[in-house]
Amino acid sequence: MFPLPEYTIDILIVLVIGACMTLARAVLGPISSLRPAIILFIGLVWPWPIAIMNGINHYTLTEAFFFSGWTVAALIVGLVLGAIAHRAAKPLLVGALVLFPWFAGTAFVFEQQRVPDLACAKQVDFRIASLTLTAPRSLGLQSVIGDGSPEQAWAGAYAEWVGAKPDVRALCRSSDGGRVPVEVAHIWLPFDWFEEGFETSCSVNADRIPPDAYCDAMKRTSPSVIQLYARSDGEPRPSYGYFDTNSIIEARSDGEREGYRCTKLGTENSNRACTIWFNLTPEILAVSTARVGPRQHGEDPLADTVYLVDAMIRRLSLE
Repeated sequence: MFPLPEYTIDILIVLVIGACMTLARAVLGPISSLRPAIILFIGLVWPWPIAIMNGINHYTLTEAFFFSGWTVAALIVGLVLGAIAHRAAKPLLVGALVLFPWFAGTAFVFEQQRVPDLACAKQVDFRIASLTLTAPRSLGLQSVIGDGSPEQAWAGAYAEWVGAKPDVRALCRSSDGGRVPVEVAHIWLPFDWFEEGFETSCSVNADRIPPDAYCDAMKRTSPSVIQLYARSDGEPRPSYGYFDTNSIIEARSDGEREGYRCTKLGTENSNRACTIWFNLTPEILAVSTARVGPRQHGEDPLADTVYLVDAMIRRLSLE
């Protein structure tokens, strides 16, 4: 089935806008040549003030761009359907022309939001190389296909937010409802899911993680995103936009099989943003982005990150 983009709520809003335009055009009849231009201009620009209020970044710019395009397309279709409906003499035909395309589109969007009432709606086993991880949907795991990567059974977002539901449906099909592990070559993991479960209880779970060492590592290094790659060439592709891929490839080609690169956050801030890479297993390259505090004597962001990532992987392996 045709997969929906991740902006599912946006699509529903645009469908409503298009239906309103069709209805208005059908009722009001012919309008001057200037008014359609004004309407289309408003449809083009109205998402941008919202994006600016929420802060300009990659995500708000992308959503505003697509929202503008979808709105203009819906308004054009609405104007055309409304004109046809206005010229029709039969009220029933008018109603069908006005309502059917938008009802059909809305029904399709809602149908794509149905997630099977199976185990895959809560958790799924993912296999990357020789490693199997049991990931709950609340984790927000993601996977993408990169050029030159091994074939994988699924790609998308396994998360609880609305826009991920079509990907969850596809994952349920690939995992036979959650009964079969899903083969992937790339995994994107947010560390905050793991951090939230342990930051208030560092003194417990001593059988899994030495609590003092965990808390000390977290004070020095705070990972944000971990990406795992199962590639024969060991290249971190795709980077999913969180680090400079080429710098890591160059460092590894120079013999630096593991290491880290840090940049200062701002001109007056002593904290740093770091990219750390190492082999989680002989077949899996791990790359983590992390926030690191002021420079300290004897600090080792690589060792801290290896320890924290290993703790997270062990927890997912025990789920």
